[in-house]
Amino acid sequence: MSIHVFGYIVGRAPRESLRWWIAVVLDVGWIWVVPVFAMISGALILGSRMVSNQPRLFYRRRAVRLIPYSLRGTLSISSE
Repeated sequence: MSIHVFGYIVGRAPRESLRWWIAVVLDVGWIWVVPVFAMISGALILGSRMVSNQPRLFYRRRAVRLIPYSLRGTLSISSE
C-alpha cells in the first residue's frame, strides 16, 4: 500500500520539494517488494505437493476463490 501512496505523492507534490524527495526515496526503497513477493509466492506454489499430486483439485480450489473477486473487480471497473 505504501508504494501507491508514495507514488501518488511523487506524482502530485511540487518537484524538488522536501515532501517530493522523501516520497521518491521511500518509493524507490520499496519498489523491490512486489517482484520479490511474486517470486516467493511462485516458489511456494511450485513446490507444493498438491500441485504435483492433484493438479486438477489444486487449480479448481484456486478458481473457486479467484473467479468471484475477478468478476466483482471487472464489474466495478466497467460500471465507473
